[in-house]
Amino acid sequence: MTVKGSISLWALALLSLLVSCNGAWEGVTDENYDEYDDSVSMPVVISVGDAGNSVTTKGSGAFGGEYGNAWGDVYIYVYAFKKSGASYSSLASQSDDCLLDASLDSSSGRGGRRAYYDGTDPFISWTSGDDVYFPAGRTAYDFFAYFTDNLTVRNISRSSDKVTLSLQIDGSSDVMASGKVTPSSDELSSLGFTDSEQRRIQEYAFSSYTAVRDVNPSLEFEHMLTQIRFLVYPADESALRLYINGISAQSPADAEFVVAAQDEDEIGMSFSSTLYDLSLRESNGDELKQNTYTMNYSGDFTDNVYSRPATQVGGSLLLAPASSYEVTMTMHDSTVSSSISNVSSSFTITAPSGTFEAGKQYVVRLAVYGIAEVTPSVTVEAWGNGGNILIDHED
Repeated sequence: MTVKGSISLWALALLSLLVSCNGAWEGVTDENYDEYDDSVSMPVVISVGDAGNSVTTKGSGAFGGEYGNAWGDVYIYVYAFKKSGASYSSLASQSDDCLLDASLDSSSGRGGRRAYYDGTDPFISWTSGDDVYFPAGRTAYDFFAYFTDNLTVRNISRSSDKVTLSLQIDGSSDVMASGKVTPSSDELSSLGFTDSEQRRIQEYAFSSYTAVRDVNPSLEFEHMLTQIRFLVYPADESALRLYINGISAQSPADAEFVVAAQDEDEIGMSFSSTLYDLSLRESNGDELKQNTYTMNYSGDFTDNVYSRPATQVGGSLLLAPASSYEVTMTMHDSTVSSSISNVSSSFTITAPSGTFEAGKQYVVRLAVYGIAEVTPSVTVEAWGNGGNILIDHED
């Protein structure tokens, strides 16, 4: 509901003057109407939208999409900087350039202010400290937020125009960011605002001016990593006696993560060239179950291999965007002694469109011909849309 408030005594006096001078009611201009609440200081109210499309440290897995975990029961970190002329190195506890950051709860805090989002109520709640209020009037702020799951932030660098974190991904932790949000004309029109009101709300988003009209920031998070699921298919009878006991991919992991910036195009992750073996885990972050994932098929092995029943192995890998990954799958033959070590098979997967993109989920279909031969096929599913590519066994 749009909160308009009541007309002040000043406005009523103006109306009387208009009637007495002109002899007829001429209405109140938007500019005059908007003056009534410039002395009101409003609380900062923040909601959270859908996420995406909705290592030894245990990650919580991917959020959003058909195969991801529900987006909720998470801690996010929020910044708000004055829209015009702010230095992003300023702390909220010391300057009105910054309205929200961790310094409100800790004298040494340089990160975003910690908040909890339960996934049912759209609004966040601060995990400590008091509520925050906009300055009275029309001083507007840009809001940013980030989510790093269970990853450890190594360093926080704040310069005049951006905030950067250093961290290392682990293959099982989702990383997301929410950039600047401005209410659209369609959204404001649906709330009943006139064209002139819409222009001023967009100009002063977000501030006491917008908050008193019930127009508040809603954080829309985007995934920073590539999500990959693995499905295995029996290509011949020998595959039926195999357990899939491990899948890993070589990926960059050390990252600089710009979480807030005056130039919104700078928000995102950049990775060093050093590669790490990141291992697939269960969807809840636990280590992959052993001697559990196998394939079952009793049909004709002359049928197309990808029309046979598939087994999804574990949850998904969350990797740095890249053009390709070197993947290693570890298998155990159930007909031989359990004391015999697992056998590994390595292969390269290549992106359908040339790059495995951030914010997209890819499904790697693996045709297993035996303990030493695996053929991959890659397609794109929810989290994003794209083409597909088949890697022919003969090639």
